[in-house]
Amino acid sequence: MNELFEKFGYYLDSQSSTFFRGADGSDKMNALLENMRANPINEAAGIKVASIDDYLLNPPAGFIPSNVLRFNFEDGSFVAIRPSGT
Repeated sequence: MNELFEKFGYYLDSQSSTFFRGADGSDKMNALLENMRANPINEAAGIKVASIDDYLLNPPAGFIPSNVLRFNFEDGSFVAIRPSGT
């Protein structure tokens, strides 16, 4: 495994979930996403955002429109934000 890491690089994957309970939980999640669309971040942890993919307004080929924002950073990392409801 270490040989593969040395050849292709290391990879970190993590996930964080926030729960919005109650009747207005879905409304809160959607409002947060709409706020991020209206006021997108420019950087995080000192790394600049290179581009933003909005899967609701412009889904990638083969994807159905969905309320997902993906922030792509200059170092090749990304953060995807989506309300789930599941």
